[in-house]
Amino acid sequence: MLLEKSWSPDVRDITVVDVDYADDLAALDNTKEGLQETTDLIVKFSAYSGLKINVNKTESMTVSKQAGQQPFTENDTLAISIDNKVVEQCSKFKYLGATICSDNSLDKEITARIGKATGAFNRINNIWTSKSISISVKIRIYKAAVITVLTYGCEVWNTTQAQMKRIESFHQRCLRRILKIRWFNRVPNKEVLRRAGTDTLENHVASMRLRWFGHVVRMPSDRLPRYMAVWVPLHGKRNRGRPRKSWQNVVEEDYHNLTGSADITYSDMKSLAADRKLWRQLDTAGNSAVT
Repeated sequence: MLLEKSWSPDVRDITVVDVDYADDLAALDNTKEGLQETTDLIVKFSAYSGLKINVNKTESMTVSKQAGQQPFTENDTLAISIDNKVVEQCSKFKYLGATICSDNSLDKEITARIGKATGAFNRINNIWTSKSISISVKIRIYKAAVITVLTYGCEVWNTTQAQMKRIESFHQRCLRRILKIRWFNRVPNKEVLRRAGTDTLENHVASMRLRWFGHVVRMPSDRLPRYMAVWVPLHGKRNRGRPRKSWQNVVEEDYHNLTGSADITYSDMKSLAADRKLWRQLDTAGNSAVT
């Protein structure tokens, strides 16, 4: 990652200008002009190494609540160009396997995760229908081959109740198919989980988020993930109405739900997470869905 850093004894300012992983690069900026300038610099310095940017494989996206649908408004239109060719503007794109949307919603990512997990489940249908494989082994395969696909990247999800309901519905459909429970048997969801010897995916996702929270909190203060976990933008203006839940809000709810300690604050959680051994004990409360 390329960073611009300048700090005083009391104030530290970090500007993230691009995010790199292998051959995947995402340039970031607060303005159209700044993004065009960064793009020009990438093209310029890539040429020094004999590399050329493929315009057809390059996309641009603006992040705002209004940028979710085309045609884009004048303020949301980027028109970034490379070698006098305009880069296609999109409302979502994949980065490192995750779907990132211009409106910051997880709906499309959840849809993509369920679709991939459905494909993984159906590809090994012969296992679910086999009479020579025990239920316990089938559940272990399901957790390893399907749940891991479904919950990829869940550590940074700020899910809503509606989104978690979709995930739980998929979880129940798969378990009922493995256990050969039909709808007319009228078996409640809790009984399905008991027969499968597993837990809700809501608890699993909560446990994974708390594990990642502890990992980030224990990082040195100069690490970028720790900085970004508490980052608050200094530009822009929040729209009217109730704000969306932040990742911090969701992590607090996860802790309260798994431990029953409703009086623990975010600051208290950071202090507790400093003890890795103590913090990892929380995983046993919600990680039974995959262990």
